[in-house]
Amino acid sequence: MQIGLVPSLVVVSMLLGTALAWADTIHENETITTNTTWTAAGNDHIVTGYVQVSSGVTLTIEDGCIVKFDNGASIGVYGTLNATGTSSILFTRRNPADEWYGLWFYSGSGGTLEYCTIEYATYSTGYGIYANGAFPTIEHCTIKNNDHGIYAQ
Repeated sequence: MQIGLVPSLVVVSMLLGTALAWADTIHENETITTNTTWTAAGNDHIVTGYVQVSSGVTLTIEDGCIVKFDNGASIGVYGTLNATGTSSILFTRRNPADEWYGLWFYSGSGGTLEYCTIEYATYSTGYGIYANGAFPTIEHCTIKNNDHGIYAQ
């Protein structure tokens, strides 16, 4: 009887491990104060409020990441945001009714966006990318279905 129990525990353990690997990573009103990496293994990354990347700090978003935003949510960059993919990094709304603000680069900030799709930033004249006095590099990105694509000044 114990021989049958061990394989059953292994199967349950494997199923639980698989379910945990698919769990979302929630980012709720975070201030990032140390260099941080969001990995594709943590998909989906759900931003439920305002995530701020502090000055002098880098947030790296790995290739294959899916970042979804709740209504009114955004990422504000005062440091560096690097989302450098080789295939795809997706920034989008979490649910069809959600309207998010977009990616905001503030004066003196920067970073790189490569092979990203940024879509459905429609909250209160949402910009896919807002850069005021900031200098992010944007290459090979698809920016679609936002109120405004890119604001740069």
